[in-house]
Amino acid sequence: EEEEEEDVMEIELNPPLRGFHIELAVTEWIGIGTLRPVEVNIQLSCDRCGTPHTIALSGMYEKDAHVAQRCSKCKSVFRCSFRPQLLHENSHVLGFLDTTNSQPSDVASVLFLGSCFKCSADVPFKKLAVRGRDAVATCLECHKKLAVQMNTVNITYYSKDGMLEDYPKPGSALSSKQKKAQESQKKTIVHTGHSIKHGSPLPSQGVCSHYSKSYRWLRFPCCSFAYPCPVCHEKSGCDGAVDGVFATRNICGRCSFEQSVSKSVCGSCGASFTPKGKNSSHWMGGSGSRNTAVLSSKERKKNQGVSRSGVKKTQSKKSQRVGKAGKKATASKKK
Repeated sequence: EEEEEEDVMEIELNPPLRGFHIELAVTEWIGIGTLRPVEVNIQLSCDRCGTPHTIALSGMYEKDAHVAQRCSKCKSVFRCSFRPQLLHENSHVLGFLDTTNSQPSDVASVLFLGSCFKCSADVPFKKLAVRGRDAVATCLECHKKLAVQMNTVNITYYSKDGMLEDYPKPGSALSSKQKKAQESQKKTIVHTGHSIKHGSPLPSQGVCSHYSKSYRWLRFPCCSFAYPCPVCHEKSGCDGAVDGVFATRNICGRCSFEQSVSKSVCGSCGASFTPKGKNSSHWMGGSGSRNTAVLSSKERKKNQGVSRSGVKKTQSKKSQRVGKAGKKATASKKK
């Protein structure tokens, strides 16, 4: 027991502003005194080639708060260390990341250890906290309900001098020849290590090679990461994509605002995620395009009533020859 206590990390009360500062936008905070991150699942992007990697860092134990590994693509070594912070009602700073040859692009989920606001007892959360969902726990001492919900994650970079700066984009260390080769292989790249920041647009405004008119990214609950489209999610190798898991949240391609996937218009900038009216290539229940030449080949209305060569199909008149209509027609002829 003494050895385990020695391994627990101490939280800095006045941490130096250095590295990547991670702050949560919390929309719900019920019955909680403080929260400590126990495990943080982060997406790191290689500075050299931009390839994303998923890692898990501990906010409790020193030995699991550091990671060093090679990039799966360019084989360069990157390192990352996590310095956790204590969250309370007036501060939602998750912690700081000190990285080498890498940068964080997204925080997928966090496992918390909370303290009850009523009796100050430690309350472990059993489920990971993800965007748009309540992470709930119950205090075993006073039976008080604890709940927290995060909406977005804000990542900013501070230099060694404590100055707020813009960190170079992932893949900036590539040579001009390597960048041209990467651009020629865009169709094979399912997603980049872009850091999502509210107020700044997504790469190509959210458009990918599979869906050229979808100005958004989708966040899937199976891995809690964002991808431009379901095809990109499937090519990433996620097990949930094989099972047909649907996205639950989307990210605006114009301003990176994240909200429920049921919304078709951005709640921040008002931009539409898909073209409307005549500019659309989908039927959209009649409110989209009605031009069969423009409609997508996947639409059922594309060839309805028209052959694939564009010739109008003949319609059967059997209903006028048989049944009640046929009897009436026969009777009128005899008269």
